[in-house]
Amino acid sequence: MQKTLSLCVFLLSIQQLTDACIRTTPTPTPGGPCAMCSMAIPVIQGAADGATPFSSDTITGRTAAGCLIRTLTCTSINPGFQTVISYNADANGVDTGTDQISTQLICNAQGQWTHTGNGATAVINTIGCFTG
Repeated sequence: MQKTLSLCVFLLSIQQLTDACIRTTPTPTPGGPCAMCSMAIPVIQGAADGATPFSSDTITGRTAAGCLIRTLTCTSINPGFQTVISYNADANGVDTGTDQISTQLICNAQGQWTHTGNGATAVINTIGCFTG
C-alpha cells in the first residue's frame, strides 16, 4: 500500500512537470498586422509641396479589433484662417476647418493606413496639412 501511494504521488508530480513543458500554439498579437503600420507611411507632404508640418502625429488608441488609430492635427499658421488636410494629393478628398483640424487614420489588416471619408475607405499613401 505504501509503495502504491508513493508511486501515485510520483506519477502526479511528473504529470505536472510534463504539463508545464507541453508545446502550445502561440497566441496571436492583438490586432495582428493591423497593429503594425509604419509611422513612415503615409508620406507627409512637406514645404516643397506647399504644406505645413502637422502640429501633432500620434497613435491615440486601438479599434475594437485591436487595430492602431493614428491622429494627425493640422493647425493654421495664421489664426482664423482655413486649414486643409489632403489625402493622396486630393485624389481621396480633403477635410477643411478653421484654425485646426484633426483626422484619424486606421491601420488595416494589410498593415496600411486608411482613411474613411464620404462613405469610402482608401489606403493613404500621402497626406498633407495646408494652412492659410
